[in-house]
Amino acid sequence: MITPAQVVKALRRYPPVRWERWVNRMTTEQRQQYADGFETLAIQAAWMTGYLEARHGSGCGGQGHIASMQHSNVVRGKVRKAFGYDTTHSVTF
Repeated sequence: MITPAQVVKALRRYPPVRWERWVNRMTTEQRQQYADGFETLAIQAAWMTGYLEARHGSGCGGQGHIASMQHSNVVRGKVRKAFGYDTTHSVTF
C-alpha cells in the first residue's frame, strides 16, 4: 500500500517530464497503488479546499465551521463523482 506521504514525495520528486520513465519502472500493482493514492489525495485536497474557501469567505465574510463543512462536502462530492464514486457519503454533524 502506498502511503499519503509517498504520494506527496512522488509529486515533488517526479515532474511531468519524468513521468514516463518513472511509470515504466513500476509493476502493475505499483501503478494501481499510486493511482489509488493520487485519487485519495485529490479528493482530500478538494475537500479541504472547499472548507478553506468557505471559511475565508471570498469577499462576503467567512462561514462558520458547520457551514464550511457542508460546503466542503458538496465540493468533495463533485470530485468523487468525477472519479466515478458514489457521492452520497459525507460527514454529518
